[in-house]
Amino acid sequence: MFNHQARWDRKLPFQKGDDYSTPIAVTCVMEKGRITPKSFLWKNTNFEIMKTNFSWKDCRGKKELFFFSVQTPCGHYQIVLCPDSSTWYLVKLLGP
Repeated sequence: MFNHQARWDRKLPFQKGDDYSTPIAVTCVMEKGRITPKSFLWKNTNFEIMKTNFSWKDCRGKKELFFFSVQTPCGHYQIVLCPDSSTWYLVKLLGP
């Protein structure tokens, strides 16, 4: 079984001092119990999502968080949905 907590590059969301808790606007499709992000708006720029590379669910206490590793023409990003507040955040830029 995959242990996501064993990854050395993994950062936890919303920690003080981290700059990746930037709220973003996301256009997504929700069907058959699945969430598929299609684009996001960050710094007044719309990023079309070409592909979702990986997605996973994680818990912080009793809160469920839905993470997505997405590919855009400008690079790879990690975004997260907090369903309690219906808010999306940009977690980090993974690479060009």
